[in-house]
Amino acid sequence: MIGVGNVETKATGIGNVELTSIVNGKTHIVVLEDVLYIPNTNNSLISLRRLDEKGYRWEGYKGVLDIKTANGQVIATGNRVGNRLYEMAVETRHIPAKPMHTNIACHDKQHSWEVWH
Repeated sequence: MIGVGNVETKATGIGNVELTSIVNGKTHIVVLEDVLYIPNTNNSLISLRRLDEKGYRWEGYKGVLDIKTANGQVIATGNRVGNRLYEMAVETRHIPAKPMHTNIACHDKQHSWEVWH
């Protein structure tokens, strides 16, 4: 079971997600790997630790968080909306499904929060 905000839920799969963001008029695609699929959640969380492990950098200042490539190019930005959360200006990139293919691999075992964070 995974819990956020005192609500328990279950991850039913794991896979990759592509996000798009626009920074200074340029569109960027960010691929998040090994993302837990939780069908009954309203929001998504991105782990800064996992981004760090993939070579991304981040910088936060005065309520703004920038996600950067290893060479410092800003590829996504967001604004602080709570004590420890930022709302990122990104959208899920929708790719037309191909027959016999999927981006989510379901597993019978439960995933712990540590799988993703």
